[in-house]
Amino acid sequence: MTFTFAAQQSASLTLAGSRAEVEAFCQEPEHLVAALIDRDRVVRHGVDLFRVRMRPIQALGLHIQPIVDLRLTTAPGAQVTLQATGCHLAGNDWLNQHFGLDFQGILQPETATEQSVTLAGLADLHVHISLPPMLRFTPAPLVQAVGNPIMQGVLLAIRHSLSQELPRQFYYWQQRQRASGLREIVQR
Repeated sequence: MTFTFAAQQSASLTLAGSRAEVEAFCQEPEHLVAALIDRDRVVRHGVDLFRVRMRPIQALGLHIQPIVDLRLTTAPGAQVTLQATGCHLAGNDWLNQHFGLDFQGILQPETATEQSVTLAGLADLHVHISLPPMLRFTPAPLVQAVGNPIMQGVLLAIRHSLSQELPRQFYYWQQRQRASGLREIVQR
């Protein structure tokens, strides 16, 4: 039996700076990835492609370690899109053949003043998984009761990291821009 789990999470955060600064900052994907995921769990595979070793998940006697390929694309106006392009489970070949993950997130300016920009985001996560033979007789309500909170927890962790780390990354980026004396951002 295949189970499908879905979760959605929204986020809103304010960055203290001009819209031009936020747009320039958002054109550098490494800052956004650093705000979402610990650096020791990320390997960059291209300009906009990152491989992420997610934290292990243990449920129903299974140990699952997702490794997700994420594409982070930026568009003019500080719009950022994050999409899973692939996923596999480390160390569990059977589950790998019976597992699918879809993830997409978007972050974009919602409002702006001269001193700050509020970004709004939305993330969607879907997982499709078949239980291994040893768990096939597990009641479906129990599987759902375990799976749904895990999905929501993953998205809440992403939201928390984004809300806490992105303003910090942006502040440090601003400080480096000012210290370098090469500030090329045109103030509006």
